[in-house]
This record gives sequence, C-alpha cells and structure tokens, in this order.
Amino acid sequence: MERFPLLVNPEDAWERTFVSGSTFTEFLHQNYVQFYSDVADISSICRYFSVSDVLSSYWMGEDTLDEYAVSIATRGLMHANRQKVACGFKPLHKPRLFTVTKTCKRITEKTRTVFQGQFARR
Repeated sequence: MERFPLLVNPEDAWERTFVSGSTFTEFLHQNYVQFYSDVADISSICRYFSVSDVLSSYWMGEDTLDEYAVSIATRGLMHANRQKVACGFKPLHKPRLFTVTKTCKRITEKTRTVFQGQFARR
C-alpha cells in the first residue's frame, strides 16, 4: 500500500501530550473509529493496535517497549488512513478502560472489607 508522506512526526505528536505511552494509545483506541469511513482501513488499524498491545502487555509495570508500542500504534493509525473523512471538531472521549479499572479497584476493596477476617489462618 502506497501512502503520502507524513505531515507530522508520530512520535512528536505523542511527546506533545505529556501523558504516558499506554494512556496515549488507549485514547487512540477509544477514538479512532469516528475518523475513518472504510472498514478495510479500520481492519488495518486493528492489526497495528494488536502488535502495539502485545509489546505493551509483555512489559507490564515497565516502560521498556512503551515508546515502540506508541510508535507502532500512531504510525499505523496514520498509515492506514487512505480515505480522509471530512469532519469538523470531534471531541475525544476518555478511554473506557479508565472507568473499568476504577470500578474493579472499588469492587476489590469493597470485597476485601466484607470478607476481612473470614479467611484468617487458625
């Protein structure tokens, strides 16, 4: 697939946000669909995101490969955009993963409180 030269350096786009690589990638995951009209482009982006997710997941807790994961996700997102969607301002939404993680922590803490002392060693 041939593409036009990039107008923006993908790594610069991430560095300007001042958020972690995983947070940046999660925002891309949550918001990219509204900017594409072709299913083939979205399929291609999903492949790039999959590779990026694999690089991030193996190193949980360490940012060893975070830069590479962000680069693959961002470059893949830009590369796969063959049919530009005419759009004005579109608000970005925070990743649902944030809400899910927060809910899991709250439920875990509530469960620990309820069952505290129930499984103490005798």
